[in-house]
Amino acid sequence: MDKFNKLALPFVNGVEEGKRKSNLFVAMIVVPIFSFLVSFIFSYVVFLISFKRVPFMGLVIPFLGMILGVFIWVRFFEKRKFDTIGFFTENNKALKNYMIGIITGLVAFSIATFIIVTFQGNISFLGIDFNKSVFLFTMLIGYGVQGAAEEILTRGYIFGVVSNKLNVVWGIIINSVIFALLHLGNPGFGLIPFVNIILVGIFFTLMAIITKSLWCSCAIHSMWNFAQGHIFGTSVSGTGVSYNSIFMTTSNNSLVAGGVFGPEGGLAVTITLLLFILICIFKIRKQLNSI
Repeated sequence: MDKFNKLALPFVNGVEEGKRKSNLFVAMIVVPIFSFLVSFIFSYVVFLISFKRVPFMGLVIPFLGMILGVFIWVRFFEKRKFDTIGFFTENNKALKNYMIGIITGLVAFSIATFIIVTFQGNISFLGIDFNKSVFLFTMLIGYGVQGAAEEILTRGYIFGVVSNKLNVVWGIIINSVIFALLHLGNPGFGLIPFVNIILVGIFFTLMAIITKSLWCSCAIHSMWNFAQGHIFGTSVSGTGVSYNSIFMTTSNNSLVAGGVFGPEGGLAVTITLLLFILICIFKIRKQLNSI
């Protein structure tokens, strides 16, 4: 356990840099509520002043507000630098880790899609033109912000504080469960979606531990969601199917494909996530043996 805790030292030490420290209740309840409140106010003001509610801005503005909420808490209440939540840049690996995350997210969801298609599924090419390319590029940026925001709150802030107060195992479990509970109101949410979102949280947290930063998990999260909605044309955590995608994936087998909630509500994603979690555990075991 001591060796495992050492792997997350960057996140734990980041919390120690604060002049004030939040307790577990504040980290798990107050800060998420505060970040959502800031997101609501920020979105209301910005949309009131200038922006239309287009899909791109509908992703960017609220989640920028969430990031702002965590930033305000970390910087002005805990009085520590924002990069201490996980945006470490040792050895200039930030770009490398982000690219690894993009590739990992795309490969992971491609495997899930392959399983869906194999078991009574179908995938068709919808075509792509200039207008769709522009739209997809803007949505990629949108999901870049959205993925980063959720990682900053859960894998960055909550994981760091809980690991500091308890240990890394509890940090992984608690941040992943809270992450799943954030999807509680999404259409189609149920037992399998709940389990799968917890597994998503565990997978992303393990990748943050392995790479010793949030850069990789931010990228995996963003590409995972973008691939769901706009490469393979499925519902993203119950938010509906976009027909502005490169492919369209359908299935009559809701147990495998997830039904209304989308692939994250089905066993194809369960299998994929368990596979990648096992790979992460193998990688972590190698890191532990080198300590």
